Amino acid sequence: METTQVKLTIQQKREKLKDLSSRAKAIKEELLKKCENAEQIAQVEAMTVNQVIVNYIYKDEDHFNFDTFKGWIKNGYAVRKGEKAFLLWGRKKQEVQNPNGETKTEELEFFPVTYVFSNSQVAPLSND
Repeated sequence: METTQVKLTIQQKREKLKDLSSRAKAIKEELLKKCENAEQIAQVEAMTVNQVIVNYIYKDEDHFNFDTFKGWIKNGYAVRKGEKAFLLWGRKKQEVQNPNGETKTEELEFFPVTYVFSNSQVAPLSND
């Protein structure tokens, strides 16, 4: 039996992330209800949607450390061929030059899709 891998369009990936974000917001609300003091409330409120997705939806006994493709390479690992990425929201920053000639970085409103891989999807790079 031949298996075919379904390739999602970027719009389908964004819809999947919207669903994950909705679940993450519900998880965050439940966490807030369980808080016992102001410090715990502040910690939960400071969590981003991506942090909730990673820590409460993606993380399990097999997948507990996540990084980008380039991040794994930088740390001496290669993503194994055929591994499917986990989806997260990205941040897009733009360098803007004001009339005085000073450059500053601004975050854009648009959130692109970012791809991360877990520790169980990588292997150490060989030194050969």
